[in-house]
Amino acid sequence: MSNQPASLNHPAAAPKNERRLRGVALISVLTALMLTLLLEALDQTVVGTALPKIIGALQGFQDY
Repeated sequence: MSNQPASLNHPAAAPKNERRLRGVALISVLTALMLTLLLEALDQTVVGTALPKIIGALQGFQDY
């Protein structure tokens, strides 16, 4: 028998009082994360495409 606690011997064993998201809460969090990633990707696409035109309109190509 080893000197380690039982929880370290069996990593799949979770404590009884561990809180986990389930059901609607889990789906809400995952949906929010996916929506955040989608909006960030769209933002980068729009800004990356429009930035040269914006800089040209402001005559700032020497700084670009």
